[in-house]
Amino acid sequence: MAKTLSKSVSLTGIQKRFFGVLAETLDLGSALKEFPGLDSETVQEWFRRLSGKREASSRFKAYVDGASRGNPGKAGAGVWIEGDPPNELTCYLGEATNNEAEYQALLVALKEAHRRGVAGVQIYSDSELLVRQVQGGYQIRSEKLRPLYEQVKDLIERFAEFEIQHVPREKNREADRLANKAIDQAREA
Repeated sequence: MAKTLSKSVSLTGIQKRFFGVLAETLDLGSALKEFPGLDSETVQEWFRRLSGKREASSRFKAYVDGASRGNPGKAGAGVWIEGDPPNELTCYLGEATNNEAEYQALLVALKEAHRRGVAGVQIYSDSELLVRQVQGGYQIRSEKLRPLYEQVKDLIERFAEFEIQHVPREKNREADRLANKAIDQAREA
């Protein structure tokens, strides 16, 4: 799934409605009240994108993986971010299924990309289910995954470009190592 914001800006439905209300009221506070789930940080990001203040070349490339021992069982998320030097993120999740851990790993990566203020995100995962669901190819049948999927979709909207690709397990070893490290560190504590 590739999502690109070009010079002819394509707005999402909520963006169109929000900017319509803002144009009518000319008051940001009033417009935000009409959309209780929307925060000012997200609106600022929309304005930055519309003004072109972010370079589309600012990219974030990460490998994500989730692990669960017991499925459900003790779970962890790992994110390996390309760079010089590469960055490693781990997150102990407590009790979760493997699929929930995969989604949590993606959320960790997307939140980090947003924190860094990048315009483009490229994600690699060895979870075919995760990748295909985010791309829209597979339905979300699990009620436990649905809220995680919604969080992912909301975060994706904050980036000018987003792409997620499935990779073989061998190409995702670092993220797998980090997911298991999160579980091991929690057990030692």
